[in-house]
Amino acid sequence: MKKKIIFLLAILVLQSCTSNEEQPYSDIDLQATIQAGINIALEKQKDQSSTENNFADLSEAKTLYQQNCSHCHGIYMQGAKNWMSEKDNDGMNLPPPLNGTGHTWHHSEDLLFNIIKYGGYYYDEKYEGKMLGFENNLSDDEIYSIISYIYNSWPNEIKSEWSKLN
Repeated sequence: MKKKIIFLLAILVLQSCTSNEEQPYSDIDLQATIQAGINIALEKQKDQSSTENNFADLSEAKTLYQQNCSHCHGIYMQGAKNWMSEKDNDGMNLPPPLNGTGHTWHHSEDLLFNIIKYGGYYYDEKYEGKMLGFENNLSDDEIYSIISYIYNSWPNEIKSEWSKLN
């Protein structure tokens, strides 16, 4: 189950990179949606025994995300402004949103895990972004925790679609 959640989260993250639509949400809307999802997941987590709990510790995962991901993908996982239409000063793709408005959720949990661990070149040797791997900075469990944190920011419809991929 944990891998399914992570897989769904990864797909959403990657989906956010290829979407051709303008971001329909404001930062305030995104923040409220993400926080609501986190609160619901934390409540569900409290109701489960530790052996039944398939969610990562979201407060720890939030800290890991903030320390390792937010400087590129944004504190609310919103990605860079104009991430689909503009490049950075080096001609590289800008960081996509991870909040369900991009393409992340179109990728499997395994693929998201490997992109976080080994970098964007794992996904495509012609990758034109700056996503480096975190294999020397994050344990496998920490990577899965971050994927769970991202997954828990998605709307239920996207979570449902991502679950089908895993």
